[in-house]
Amino acid sequence: MIIKLLNIQIPQYWDVIKFALNKVDLVDGANCGGRYVEVFASLLNDKCQCFLRVEEDSSDIKALMITEVSENPYNGQRSLKIICLYAFKNNSNEEWENEFKFILDFARHNSCRDIIYNSGNPRVLALGKKVGFLEKFRTMRYNI
Repeated sequence: MIIKLLNIQIPQYWDVIKFALNKVDLVDGANCGGRYVEVFASLLNDKCQCFLRVEEDSSDIKALMITEVSENPYNGQRSLKIICLYAFKNNSNEEWENEFKFILDFARHNSCRDIIYNSGNPRVLALGKKVGFLEKFRTMRYNI
């Protein structure tokens, strides 16, 4: 079952959210580092959304996703950006596909034209391709 946390629930789940942010690079490719305050504020102000996939028969959290609905200031088109995706337990492809359907409905409900994410994680990239995401850009990085 997938639930969207209300902004008033964010402080209660903040340790879980922070753990997930710390364990993975944000899906957008940036290392969270000092961005905890920014993410926390965005979740509290409903600028970002936090979804949890929980076990049907318990409250155990299986996966966490943070998204952001944004609007292009030039053409007014809205997009849903997946900022963070983390699994606490092994999840089947069917569970990921069901989560995608849920997120797709959420994007449609918010008049989004597309759903976007960036990742260097092969599993996350493969899951995206499996449900129909197309590669649009590649990001190159030179570490200094």
